[in-house]
Amino acid sequence: MRTEGRTATVVAIALAATMRAGVNGPFTGTWRQVLAVLLVAGWIGLTVTGALLHLLAILARIRRFTLAMPRPQPTFDRLITTGAASAVILLALSKTAAMTLLRLPSSVLTLTVVALLSMRLIGLAARALGPQRAAGS
Repeated sequence: MRTEGRTATVVAIALAATMRAGVNGPFTGTWRQVLAVLLVAGWIGLTVTGALLHLLAILARIRRFTLAMPRPQPTFDRLITTGAASAVILLALSKTAAMTLLRLPSSVLTLTVVALLSMRLIGLAARALGPQRAAGS
């Protein structure tokens, strides 16, 4: 989901909370929890993770020009993107009183996505922090 889509979603939910519960609606109760998940895990978390994935791949290439860029993995990338978006949505929904049954599945999906992204980030970081190219080469 692009940044504009995430922003529009958060603004729409905050607007709905305001219309339903008044001016303080987005800052109290269930609405606060839902918006916090969408903002922190969804917007900030996924944006920072995506930037790290991109920058670590480039850093490895800059440090050693003979090193090829990491092999594209479009299937894995689509799977992890869909999983991450689904995890954030399920986690946000699980914060509402009507959807408490989603707490366990959302937690399992979130931890799975975090584990997969962590493995990818650790691999890229190890590659980027490997031996640096010799000066003048």
